Amino acid sequence: MRQKLDWEQETEEVISLMAEGDATALHVLTEILTKNQQGPMVILDMDDMNIRGKQISVGVKDVCKGDIKAFVQMVYHRRPWLVDEINKEVHDHRAVEKGASDASEAER
Repeated sequence: MRQKLDWEQETEEVISLMAEGDATALHVLTEILTKNQQGPMVILDMDDMNIRGKQISVGVKDVCKGDIKAFVQMVYHRRPWLVDEINKEVHDHRAVEKGASDASEAER
């Protein structure tokens, strides 16, 4: 079960929750926040797609071949292919195209 984000939390806490201890995810999230004006919105989109931790790593490294910008674009456009490819690799949490941030904790 994933902890719901509280946007009154410090940025570091939000990043830590989203990274879930995954070093690659932490790096990606930091890059998104520091190099993209829409960084906070991208993180909100990832949360709404239930993409965190290892899923971020798989999305960037495997699906987007290391291209963080391509990953951001796929998240921004909520590409079903990204969701499908992440779900093929990561089975403990299911990525979705939308609505995860509205779901109850039991559904996440």
